[in-house]
Amino acid sequence: TYFELVVSIAQVLTLGSVKIFDLFEINIVVPFFVLRLRFAYWINFIQWQFHSIKQIYFIFITIINIKFFTI
Repeated sequence: TYFELVVSIAQVLTLGSVKIFDLFEINIVVPFFVLRLRFAYWINFIQWQFHSIKQIYFIFITIINIKFFTI
């Protein structure tokens, strides 16, 4: 049925997002916290520029998700 199709598409999309998010957590977030300790001044400058690192982080995830799902 149409509803089942929508549900399965939604499941595939969430799976894709979760996988990408996991990759991001391992590759970006973990090194970032290490960097944060060493380059606190630099991080603070970025936070001052963009209000928060999380905003940048979610913008990146959104961009990647858009690229990933519009092949």
